[in-house]
Amino acid sequence: MINATSFKDDRLALHIVKGKEAIAKLEQAGAPVPYTWQDALAELEAEMAHRRNVKEIVSLMEADGYAIVWSDTLGETMAFAKDDLAAAQVPGGIVTYTRDELEQIVGKGHDPDMLKLIHEGKTHGGKVTGQKETRP
Repeated sequence: MINATSFKDDRLALHIVKGKEAIAKLEQAGAPVPYTWQDALAELEAEMAHRRNVKEIVSLMEADGYAIVWSDTLGETMAFAKDDLAAAQVPGGIVTYTRDELEQIVGKGHDPDMLKLIHEGKTHGGKVTGQKETRP
């Protein structure tokens, strides 16, 4: 069976290689490289790095129960735990997301401001559910 995640990663890596080849050909020919190509390549490389980071976090969660990481976006340390039981083992004072919450956040294309808003809710005891709460 083909792993859909690794297939997507392979296709992304292929796009990065092809993009670099196309830019190199333009540079060799002395032609200007459109900024949009460079921007697109930078976005692809950032997405690939993001996917690697998520895989490392998931790997640590599976091995140790939780992973403590630094977030440049949030400017603080946070933890990701495979479940509520593992989350209870995280040292106090560290905002902790469960694997279910991580799955609700990753790949949703949230901008930094939205991530900060989600995190602010977590610091006050909130939970990421993927559902909108309606108030009476």
